[in-house]
Amino acid sequence: MVPFKERRSGQDRRSGNDRRRPFGSSPGSPGMQTTESQEATIPKVQLKKDLSDVWNAKGKELLRLNGYDEAMRAFSMALAIKPNHAEAYYNLASVYSFKGEIDEALSKLKKAVEIDPGFKKKAKVNRYFKKITDNEEFRKLID
Repeated sequence: MVPFKERRSGQDRRSGNDRRRPFGSSPGSPGMQTTESQEATIPKVQLKKDLSDVWNAKGKELLRLNGYDEAMRAFSMALAIKPNHAEAYYNLASVYSFKGEIDEALSKLKKAVEIDPGFKKKAKVNRYFKKITDNEEFRKLID
């Protein structure tokens, strides 16, 4: 006998949390818990990398919504977690440029380009860098 019959619609009769568990396992069963050996194999470094990407994505969304100070904090958090995150440096540079802090914008953009030269092309067309397009140091950096 099958524990849960599927309905004709293709959905089974289990509710919410039960659907997430495989058939025949209960919340306290060993199949749902991780052992110490399994925890030792989970890479913690990957979690940090992913977390920096999450902060960077949050900052980009805040930037899109014109939350410049909050976006700067989010990009700074991404850089605190992963110091060589080129995209976070680039995004932080674009916020500094938009706010008119040219020296900070150029230093962050320089770090982003050192890590990933592909950001030169992006900086040429980014609307946030309009205030510094005439700057000689900016032109040297993107050419």
